[in-house]
Amino acid sequence: MKKDSLKSIIVLVSICLVVGLLLSGVNSITAPIIEKNDSAAANGAYLVVLPNATTFEDVIGDFPETVLEMKKDAGGSGFAFKIQGSSSYSQSPLQMILGIDNEGKITKLVITNYAETKGNAADFEALFVGKDATMTDVVAGVTYTTNAIKDAVKAAYDVFFEYADIEKSDEQKLQELYGVIMPNATDKTGAFAFEAVESDSAPASVTGIYASKLGIGYIMTVTSGDKTLVIGVNAYGKAYVVYDIDGNDLSADASYDAAKADAEAAMASIYEANHDAIVAKMVTEGIISSAADAQKVDFSAVSSRVVAVYKVSGGLAYVAKAEGFGGLITVCYVINDAGEIVKYATLAQTEVAYENLYGTYIAEDEYAANLTGKTVADVTDDTLLIAGSTFTTNATKLCWNDIKAAHEILNGEVQ
Repeated sequence: MKKDSLKSIIVLVSICLVVGLLLSGVNSITAPIIEKNDSAAANGAYLVVLPNATTFEDVIGDFPETVLEMKKDAGGSGFAFKIQGSSSYSQSPLQMILGIDNEGKITKLVITNYAETKGNAADFEALFVGKDATMTDVVAGVTYTTNAIKDAVKAAYDVFFEYADIEKSDEQKLQELYGVIMPNATDKTGAFAFEAVESDSAPASVTGIYASKLGIGYIMTVTSGDKTLVIGVNAYGKAYVVYDIDGNDLSADASYDAAKADAEAAMASIYEANHDAIVAKMVTEGIISSAADAQKVDFSAVSSRVVAVYKVSGGLAYVAKAEGFGGLITVCYVINDAGEIVKYATLAQTEVAYENLYGTYIAEDEYAANLTGKTVADVTDDTLLIAGSTFTTNATKLCWNDIKAAHEILNGEVQ
């Protein structure tokens, strides 16, 4: 009996050894195949955004938490990223695959996890194709989601320029300086909106003039020796800051004063046209009786939503612009030496869209009466509130905050 038991044990052990050897052999054959298939499945997502890629190689680095992976195509077609972001509409993170070619352009964006309650993933994906690090004119109706995607893409670009060893184009460098030179030139979506304009008075050294679509200033490219300078010029036509194209602040360097003068010369004809239009509206709205009643006041130290200041009967008239729901809002406050608002008027507004009917209240006599007579210190967020009109209220606050700052600078200096 013991011999039979021993024999059975030996047989079972032998069978196990044989099966183990067979499985080991099978595994040695199948493991590389499985690994290859897993790799192909993973890289398949990257091939969607870089369809001409040959072999993906991992790029290892110290990435922000929104950048999960970075891959390089060994064939040289570009780089692919796995990124994620979050927005106010969902607790589930937005997950995306992003392709960027060697010129820094987005080849494709694919949203792999989209749990938002608003918008459509395909619509967002289409917005980014062909854009670069500046993501100019990337706008959609769902602001929070758009900004969440933009933030994640921007993080990928930060990694791209650090690890891809690719130089930014001058156009990208210029557009990145928009926020440095004119941080208040954002529209209601948070985007910097500029457009190229012409000037009859521009010297040959001025190679580009880019106007804020909010009407609050200009960014100019000016050649000085072997340098390309980027100069901020406010709505008064005064140069207030100078950078080189690589983002170095040269404002304190007097050797670039001639370039600043050229930028201001380019603004001469533009400024006069803007000034004439503002003064005409001030006459129409009863701020002044005629154009002769408005004396220009220089307020040129900073970029501001305040686009004009005039000495008028009763005090200083401040004109400011910001974007409301329907478009630009232009307001005018006349503040006396004691800090009292003696006049208020809305010079322009287009708050007539169906979702914002109450926004037109900004131009009504009752709104003006609520402001007139108050001191600068008396004006609070509640004073400016227009119930049911968030964008209009935000625009009035932005205008007022810059007017208040300008008044604090100028009050007592202009008599």
